[in-house]
Amino acid sequence: MTSKLSSPPSQAEVLTEQTIYLAVKDLELMLFGSEVPTEAIFAGYQNDISLPAGSNEYVVNTIISHIDHGTPCVDYELNPDTQEMRAVVSKLEEVVVQVDCYSDFPEKARIRCLSLAAITRTTPIVDFMQQYGLSSLYAGQPRNTTVVVDAEKYVQRWTTEIHLSFTHRVALDVDSFDAVKVVIANVDVRFPPKQ
Repeated sequence: MTSKLSSPPSQAEVLTEQTIYLAVKDLELMLFGSEVPTEAIFAGYQNDISLPAGSNEYVVNTIISHIDHGTPCVDYELNPDTQEMRAVVSKLEEVVVQVDCYSDFPEKARIRCLSLAAITRTTPIVDFMQQYGLSSLYAGQPRNTTVVVDAEKYVQRWTTEIHLSFTHRVALDVDSFDAVKVVIANVDVRFPPKQ
């Protein structure tokens, strides 16, 4: 019998922030077309970047929350590399991405945000997100969050939150048998009845 309970996870499927940002950006590029170019879609305020000069037609996506749901599930499977058993722990995770649509024109910012919130709840977008290992759940209500930006003037901003989910998996090595010796014995001979 081998014991590997103290070993680190033998495998972990981690969905990175880069994958989440890429999925949301690709969705926005598909939806907004040439109105918002690739270089005008930014991954989070935390990246310490300046907002674009000369145009206020841009989008900022920011991961604002990770939420655990339910109890982890444990399945046992054979590790194909070592031929030993491992426990695969699966946990449903929800990630919330805040999307801020900016524009010089109030209607453009609002329509972009509203369109994104509307399609996030549809089957085609659930299918679209599968290629990134994500599932699209829903979006929050769009709201006006107009702000003063670098140019010290008001820029129209509309905000929504996209709720996505994914399954986080960790495979752990566990105690397992690597051989079994079978001995056939007559029960009455091996364990004689008491007189």
